[in-house]
Formats: sequence, structure tokens, C-alpha cells
Amino acid sequence: MPHGGTAPPRPGYLLRQYSCSLGSDSIGASRHREAGRYGAGRIRAVTPQADKTFISPDATALARHLAQDLAHHIQVQAERRSDETPVEIAIAGGFVATHVLPALGEEGQGVDWSKVRFWWCDERFVPAGHPDRNDEEARRHLLDHLDGVRFIPMPSDEGQGLPTACVEFTEQWKTLMATRSLDVVVLGMGPDGHIASLFPGMYSPEESQAIVSVEDSPKPPPQRLSLSMPVILAAQRIYLAAAGEAKSEILGQAFTTDVDIRDCPVAALRQRSDCRWYLDEASASQL
Repeated sequence: MPHGGTAPPRPGYLLRQYSCSLGSDSIGASRHREAGRYGAGRIRAVTPQADKTFISPDATALARHLAQDLAHHIQVQAERRSDETPVEIAIAGGFVATHVLPALGEEGQGVDWSKVRFWWCDERFVPAGHPDRNDEEARRHLLDHLDGVRFIPMPSDEGQGLPTACVEFTEQWKTLMATRSLDVVVLGMGPDGHIASLFPGMYSPEESQAIVSVEDSPKPPPQRLSLSMPVILAAQRIYLAAAGEAKSEILGQAFTTDVDIRDCPVAALRQRSDCRWYLDEASASQL
């Protein structure tokens, strides 16, 4: 279970009871692109949060749509930054790494990547270079192909132990981020509703630490590091990508009003009315 020094919330902790301090979004309300741009003219908005929920015909169109929107946002932000204040982006593994990042490389050719720094939403605590690591996948699909980009991997297993790695990385986070929040978080979602490595029944929505360790993940490998929920929710902009029918049931639950966010972590994103949900027809079938 995650370790960060805060006791889990009491049973019955519902979505409507949750609150945390959030960063302000300096970008105005989003506007839909013209119909047809992202695949057969079938991108549409649905309720709730209709103007922030986008449904594509399939996973490929979803990834392209998200990559186009993300590239535009990063480019605008990078133009406002100096080398000392890069655009801070945290990315997930899985679908985000295999589908969204390659598309982002194509769509982001106008971005000054030297003004961007990547973090990870979570990481598998295995040795450096291990194929299970999210950073290896992200480098292969995007980062190693970008000029001047910076990135901060989460620690690998070098024999120091997970608790020590968590403490050391938390200090690195504090040094580099200070009191600032991430500019962008790009999340995927598991069929059980987990985001990053925050699994149902295994995390605290009010975690006091920025980084948490997971000793017994229900998905292998068991040991992981993850951004905490408050850090994710404090990001200036949040994108969530979910494709496939296996995600449809939990997404249907996540959009209900009385879901317990300890049992459905993705539902906590509804606390951010400006969270951008990128789905395909299959994953959105039960909304």
C-alpha cells in the first residue's frame, strides 16, 4: 500500500466530500475543433462536463486528437517560458506512452522542447533499463527523438530499497518544484479505475506527501512510485485518455455522483471541472 505518512480516510468517503487545494488554470475554457478533423467527423462532446469530454471513433483517433490539443497547449506555454522555468509535464505509461506520445512527436514539431521538462505520473520500481519501466517506453516512443528536452526519471531499483528511493525522490521533487504545481498531467486509466499507481482501496485522497510508494500493487511488478492524488489534482491542466470496452464500466461509475473515490480513483478527477476526458466510442459506451 502507499506510504506517505497519512492515515487512510474513513469508510464512506464519497466524491462529493473530497476537496483539496488546486492550482489555477491560466488557460481559458477549451473550444472544440472543427468536426471531422480527428476522424470521420465523429468527435463529439457528452455530458457531464460536456465541453471537456471528447469521444473519438477509435483509439488511434483518440490519441491523435489528444496529441494535437496537447501539442498546441505545450507550444503556447513554452513560448512564455525561460530555460529556468520550463513547462512541467507528467506523463503516464501504458496507452499514453504507446499511442499518445508517438502522435505528440508528430504534432509537436513546432514546440521548443528545450523549454519543456517531463516527469512521470508513476514508475515501476525495477532496475534501470528494465522493459517494465515507463521511462524506457517514453524514451523509445518520444523523448529520445526530441532536441533539448529535459526529463526527470523516478528512481530505479539499485539496491537502496523502495522507502529510501521514495524519500530521496521526494527531496528532489521539492528542490526542483518548490511550491509550484505541474503545468500538465497526462493520465491513462486501468479497467479497475486506477490512475498513475493509485489503486482502488490502496491510496489516501488526502495524502500529505507529493510522492508515494506502493509495496503491493495488484498489477506486477508489485513495487512502484507514484505522484499522490493532491499533486495530480493541483496540476494546471489535466488530460485523461481511456480507450476500449474494458474501461467502459468503470467510466460509467466514475461519472456518477455518489461514487467512493477510494474505490474508483479516476472519479477524483471530477473534482476538476476543467479536466479533459479523451475517450473512444467503446470506452464511452456506458456514459
